[in-house]
Amino acid sequence: MPAFSPFTPEQAAIFANDHSELFGEHSQLQSVAVGVNTQNRVFRVKNQYGTSLIVKQVLPYVGGAGESWVPTQDRARIEAELLKIHGALVPEHVVEVLHYDASYSALLLEDLSQLQLLRTGLIGAKQYPLLADHISTYLARCSFYTSDFAMDGPFKKARTTQFMNPQLCLMSEELFFTDPYCNHDRNQFDMALRPLVQQLWFDEALKAEVAELKAKFESSTQALLHGDLQIGSIFVDTEQTKVIDGEYAFYGPIGFDLGNFLGSLLLHFTALPGLIADPLNRQQQAEYLRQQIEQTESLFCQKFLALAARETKDLALQSELYQQRFVAQVIKDALGYAGTEILRRVIGQQKVADFSKISDKRLKLQCETAALHLGRKLILQHAELSSVSTVLGWLQQQQS
Repeated sequence: MPAFSPFTPEQAAIFANDHSELFGEHSQLQSVAVGVNTQNRVFRVKNQYGTSLIVKQVLPYVGGAGESWVPTQDRARIEAELLKIHGALVPEHVVEVLHYDASYSALLLEDLSQLQLLRTGLIGAKQYPLLADHISTYLARCSFYTSDFAMDGPFKKARTTQFMNPQLCLMSEELFFTDPYCNHDRNQFDMALRPLVQQLWFDEALKAEVAELKAKFESSTQALLHGDLQIGSIFVDTEQTKVIDGEYAFYGPIGFDLGNFLGSLLLHFTALPGLIADPLNRQQQAEYLRQQIEQTESLFCQKFLALAARETKDLALQSELYQQRFVAQVIKDALGYAGTEILRRVIGQQKVADFSKISDKRLKLQCETAALHLGRKLILQHAELSSVSTVLGWLQQQQS
C-alpha cells in the first residue's frame, strides 16, 4: 500500500490481520464498511468464528468544514492517545485501542457491536440504570488524574503540549460559541424558529455569558478532556458503558465534558414529546432521564472530592475548602456548557437524531422551541446555579 490511501474493505482486513493476534492463521476474513463518511472510514473485520475488530481510518479532510478549519490527520494520534490514557484510568468504560498506525492514520479497536449507541437506545425509549454511575466514574477519574491535583507541573505541561489540537478546537469554538449567536452560513434551522433565533443573535447579556464560557474553553487547562462527550459518543447496554471517539481531545475546563454530556441528555429530554406518543411511557422515560441527569452530577462531585481527599499531591491543593470550591465552579461551568450544547444542536450545523426522528413537524417545532428556551436560560443563569436539580425543576414546571 502507498504511504497513505483511503482503505478499501480488503485493505482494512489486511490491516486488522497484520496487527492483531485474534484471528489466527486460518481465519477467513470478511470486511464490511460500517461508517464510511467524509471524515473517517470505519470497517468491521470478522472471521468465520465470529471474532471481530473495528478499523477506523481518519481521512485528511473533514467534509463540510469551513475555510478556517483545516483538520489534520494528527487527530488520529490524538484519538489513539486519548483513548489509551483514559482507558488506563477506567478500562471498563473506554473502548480499547489495539493498535495505532501513523502512516495510515488508522486505529484498530475492539468491536462494541454487542452494545448499542446510547442516542439510538434513548430514542427507542430504552433505559440503562448504570449509566450515571459509569459516566460519573469516567468523568471523575479522568478529570482528577489528568489534573494538577494528581500530576506535577512539568509533566502536566508536557501532556498539555502533547494534546495541542488547534484545528479541532477551533471547530468546537466556532460551533459551540460563535455560529449559533450570529447569522452564519453554517447554521441550519427551521425558518419557523427564526424570530426566536434572531432574539438570541441580539441578546447581549446572553452573548456576554457565551464569551465568558468560550474564554474559559480557550484558556483553562484543568484536565485532559474527551472534547465531544455526548450521547452519540457512548455505547451501552444494561451492564456496560463504553466511551468511543476522542479526536476532539484537548486540555480544557473540566466542566466542558460534564456539561456536554448533561446538555445532550437535557436536549433529548426536550425531544421526548415528539419521540414518545404514549403519555405514561413518556412520563416514565422522563423520570428515568431526570434521575440519570441528577445522579451523574451528584456522583461526579462525590467521586471527584473523594479522590481529591485521598490522592491530591500538591500540598496547596489539599485544602478541603478549596476542593469544594473547585468542584462547585466545575458544576457552574458544566451547566453553562450544557446550554451551549443545546443551542448549537438546534441552530447550528451538527444536527442530532433526537429531533430529526420526530415526524410531526408541529411537535418538532414545539420541542425545538423548548430546547432553545432551556439552552438560553442555562447560559444566562449558570453562574448562579449550584445544581442541575434547579434545571430539572424548570423542566417539571414546563410539563405541569
